Amino acid sequence: VYRTYDCNSVTQAKNVQGKGGKMLLVINMPNFGDDLKDWPLYDDGSGGEVKIPVLLISNTVGDEIVTKVTDEDKTIFLKVGFNSYHPNNSVEWEVWTTSSDVDTYTMLNRFHDENKKLAEFATMTPHYLTFNCDMWCEEEFVEDHCLCGGKYCFYDAASSFDIKGKEIMAENLRQICLYDYAHDNKKENEDDDPDVFWDYLEAFHKECLSAKEFGQQCSERIMKKEEINIDVQAIEDCVAESQIKNGKDNALLKKEAHRQKKFSISHYPYVLINERPMYGEHSTENILYTICSDLKNPEKSEECKNMKTIANLERHVDENISKEGIAAWVIVLILVFIVATFGFIFVLYRRHVHQSMNKDVNRQVNTAVSQYFALADERK
Repeated sequence: VYRTYDCNSVTQAKNVQGKGGKMLLVINMPNFGDDLKDWPLYDDGSGGEVKIPVLLISNTVGDEIVTKVTDEDKTIFLKVGFNSYHPNNSVEWEVWTTSSDVDTYTMLNRFHDENKKLAEFATMTPHYLTFNCDMWCEEEFVEDHCLCGGKYCFYDAASSFDIKGKEIMAENLRQICLYDYAHDNKKENEDDDPDVFWDYLEAFHKECLSAKEFGQQCSERIMKKEEINIDVQAIEDCVAESQIKNGKDNALLKKEAHRQKKFSISHYPYVLINERPMYGEHSTENILYTICSDLKNPEKSEECKNMKTIANLERHVDENISKEGIAAWVIVLILVFIVATFGFIFVLYRRHVHQSMNKDVNRQVNTAVSQYFALADERK
C-alpha cells in the first residue's frame, strides 16, 4: 500500500513487485475526495515492466485499510476481484500508437495469426496519439511536426532516425483511411482479404520504418504490391476529404484527439479491450487471455477454449489447495520420498561402519603381528 505522493505509481509498483508483492494499492490524496474518475494512474514510459495489478483507491478506503493492517491484534484478509465485461460474444479492442513506433508493429505482427483465428469474435481498431501545440510552440516546431497550424502534432524523440512529426501525422492519417478502406471492402465483398490492413502494417514496418524510408512514397509502393493491392487514389481521397475549415482542422484527427482525451491516454502502445485498459506486458498470450476473458461464451472459440482450459485447471488447483489443503497422494508421495531417503542414508551409514570396523580389526591384527615378531627377535 502506497500513498500517491510518495513517488510515481510505476516506481511504486516496481518496488512492490521486486519484493515479491502480488498487488499494489495506491491511496489517493485526501484533498482529491473519493471520486477517482478524474485521477488516472499515469505511466512514466516503463510501465511495461510492471506485471502486478495496480489499483487506485480513495483516501477514505485507504485509511480504513491502513488502520486495520497496523492493528497488531488482528489478522487482515483483503480480497480483490476483477470482473470481466461480457456485453455479448464479441470483443472490440483498440491499440493506441503512432505510425513510427517499432514496438507496436512488433506486437501486432506477432498477434496477426491469433487475430485471424479470432476474426469472428474480436475486432481490433487502431488509434493514433496526438497533442495540441497551437498556443505555446515555436513556429519552426509547428512547421516541422504539426498539422492544421499546431492543432495536431507529434514528435518522436525515440526514433532511430530523423522523422518529422508532420510525416508521422500524415502516415497516421493514411493508416486510419487504410483501416476504414479494408473494413468497408470486407462488408461489401466477402472475397476481399480482411487482413489487408495487417498485411500493410507488416510490410510498412519492414520496408519503410526498418529501412528508414518513412514517407508517402514508400507507403504508396506497398499499397500497390500485388499481394496487398490497395486503391491508392481511394486513400488519397480519404485523407483529402478529412480536411475541414479550409485546412485549419481535420475531421479524422479531431475524432482521434477527442477519444484520446476521453480515456486519458498519454503513452503508446496502449491497449483498450471493451473500453477498459489492459495492464501488464502486451504479449500475445496476455492479449489473447484478456480478449477471451471478455467473451460471453469463450468456449465457442477454439483459441479461447484452450485458454479457458488452462485457466480452469489453475483455478481448480487453487481451490483444492485452499479448501482441502494438500492432496492425500501428495502427502503419500512425500512420505515415500522421506522413507526412501532415510533408508538410503542408513545403508550408507552401515557400509561406512562396516568399513571402519574392518580397518580397525586389520590395524589391531597388524599391531599384534608386529609385536609377536618383535618378541620373537628378542628371544633369539
